[in-house]
Amino acid sequence: MTAFCRYHNKTQSQYGMIIVVDIQIESSNRHAMENDLSMWLTKCIQQAHMRLSPKYNWEFVKNRKDRYDARLGTLQESWQVCLHFSGLSETAFNHCALKPYTKTHPPVCPKDILANFVQAPRFVRLVAASGVDERHIRDQWAECIKRVPYYYSYGGGGSNSHPCVVFRGTATVSNDPRHFITPEFSFSFDWPDYPGYRGDSF
Repeated sequence: MTAFCRYHNKTQSQYGMIIVVDIQIESSNRHAMENDLSMWLTKCIQQAHMRLSPKYNWEFVKNRKDRYDARLGTLQESWQVCLHFSGLSETAFNHCALKPYTKTHPPVCPKDILANFVQAPRFVRLVAASGVDERHIRDQWAECIKRVPYYYSYGGGGSNSHPCVVFRGTATVSNDPRHFITPEFSFSFDWPDYPGYRGDSF
């Protein structure tokens, strides 16, 4: 475990957060490193969910999105998480997510999200969180899962296929576990003009 930098844009959001994690490769065993990163991200976001919004559903997808670090003059390996806040409480949620999502999720502050990012693996150098509006989380999510992305370093699994982590709210009628991984289902998020020009499969 090591110290790392935290940044946020001070913007509350009821729609979601973009979380960026900069890492520094220290091992040739990339698979193990990425597994450790995934487990840590899931643990931190799950803790934030339980503390900040336990009645509502949260979902996230992630993908690698390297960026140029002008200060260092090098390409920085980064992972981006698209965290969606569902306005649908668990009392109305079903596993197939067939009912439209409402817009009633209370605003969340990125600073409060970051407070749950602790005890990072030693290769983590920075974590940044930004509250975003509905269109931004929509577009970033779509780009993250695309098989042929414009801005991400690697292609995603595609719509209805890319792995998605779900944290369920407390008042549930489902037998699913409190947190599980499923193919992403953004088609049911009721985002405006979505999937739009992307088509039904991208």
